[in-house]
Amino acid sequence: MEDSDSDDRLSQLKAFDDTKAGVKGLVDAGVATVPPIFRHPPDPHAASATTTIPVVDLGRADLGLLRAAAETVGFFQVVNRSLLSAVNADGETPLLTAVTSGHNSLASFLMKWCRDLQLSEAILKQDERGYNALHHAIRSGHRELALELIAAEPALSKAVNRKKESPMFMAVMRNYADVLEKLLEVPESAHGGACGWNALHAAVRNGN
Repeated sequence: MEDSDSDDRLSQLKAFDDTKAGVKGLVDAGVATVPPIFRHPPDPHAASATTTIPVVDLGRADLGLLRAAAETVGFFQVVNRSLLSAVNADGETPLLTAVTSGHNSLASFLMKWCRDLQLSEAILKQDERGYNALHHAIRSGHRELALELIAAEPALSKAVNRKKESPMFMAVMRNYADVLEKLLEVPESAHGGACGWNALHAAVRNGN
């Protein structure tokens, strides 16, 4: 059966080649999807198990890990943890800069690396104004990223900036009910706000 399917595919490919239409001909004909003859069937011999790629930290290279990666997998990922914790003139780590710049996908990627390398301090870092990644995500309207940050590092909810604003206070001020709900699930989440207000003051002000 497999040989028959293979022969049919080869015949169809030859017929297409004989038309001399090429890819441009397909586009001109209005074809919007890749024709079946160009799709390779799954390899029946492919391994179904996933392989975890070892991570090698340049900041503290482990020769044993390098050797094991070379012997068992044949390749590895390289990362320099010191770069993830480095700060710029504004006291921002790469994660903070990604959040403040609105690069949410990059922020998620950097957060994952920090978690994998157990760099909680890089995730919790506050900038010169006392804002952490969660503060910035909320104030910039990145609700999905805020929820992701809370799930990854709940301790972000405990920080206040130099205005005494907590992530919870900021979430209430912006009527982000989903973010507030997640923050309320974290024990000891800060709830303070500017000018002596707290999250409850903000809720009353907004009519919640």
